[in-house]
Parts: sequence; structure tokens; C-alpha cells
Amino acid sequence: MHKMQVFIHYFPDTWIDRAHTLEVRDEFAQLLQSRINIFLMEILSILYTPIIFFFSLPRCVDNIVSFFCDFTDWDDKVGPTCKFATFDNKCLKEHGNEAYGAVTGTDDIMMQTKHGKLEMSMSNFMGQYPECELPNECQKFKQHLSDVHTEYARVRNNIVYLTYSSFSTNTFFF
Repeated sequence: MHKMQVFIHYFPDTWIDRAHTLEVRDEFAQLLQSRINIFLMEILSILYTPIIFFFSLPRCVDNIVSFFCDFTDWDDKVGPTCKFATFDNKCLKEHGNEAYGAVTGTDDIMMQTKHGKLEMSMSNFMGQYPECELPNECQKFKQHLSDVHTEYARVRNNIVYLTYSSFSTNTFFF
């Protein structure tokens, strides 16, 4: 089994000193079987993908084209871009959600991004590129996130302090 570990790069702790048992053999067979199945599914997907696209894509074409028409902006420096990638004031106002930290947002549920994806993307971008200058609404969003983070840290520190102080004031007898 240790010789096989070199090739498969997998050897769970439950197999140690049990390599001769039927349970380990069955688990090992399932591992290899799943890789063979994955390989066969990859080969079959080459054949199935065009067939699926041929039958399902025509029903979705209108939605795909309308998405590109509705959510594409023209930038003189870059060319056509997705509205969600611009991170400008208009983007937050039209597609932001106050429940996820956007300072201003829309009440139209169809125009809001789902599950705060825009806000998470913006906060990730601001974390990766802190030197980048952002528009006014994005600066407000950044300040709001900073305020929320500061409040969270304050509450967390209070909880830790209260927990520590309650342990330090009690006398335990063993």
C-alpha cells in the first residue's frame, strides 16, 4: 500500500496497519473507480455538449442577448464592458443591495445582484488594490464596511474581555 501511495498521493490514517483488510480494499477500489468514471464522463461530455447546446441553447438565446444588451456599457478607454465590472456610482445605485452593505441601492429585486455578489466583489477589489481611487459612492461603501468591521472588532473584543474577566474573578477549587 505504501508503494501505491506514491502514485495516488492518498493514504488516509484509517488505512494505517489495516491495508490487508477488506474494508480498505473496498475503499481503494471506490477511489480508483471514481477516477475511471470521471475520465469516461469527460470523454462522453465531448460528445454530449454539442447535442445539449443544440437543443437547449435556442430556448435561452433571448435571455442571453437581452443580458448583453441591458448590462453592457461602452468605455472609451476599454470598449464594451459589463456594468458590474465598472465599480462606479451608477453600478451601486442600480444594482446594489443595502442588506449587503451598499450605501445606496435599488428596491427593484430584479435589478439587484443576488446574495451580495456585487458588494463582495467590490470589497475584494478594494482589498486587492487599496491604492486605486474609487468614485464617491464606492468610497462611502468602503467607509461603511470599515465602520462595520470596527464595530464587529469592538464587540468581539468586549466578549473576549468579559469572558476572560469572568474566568479571572472566579475561584476554582479542585
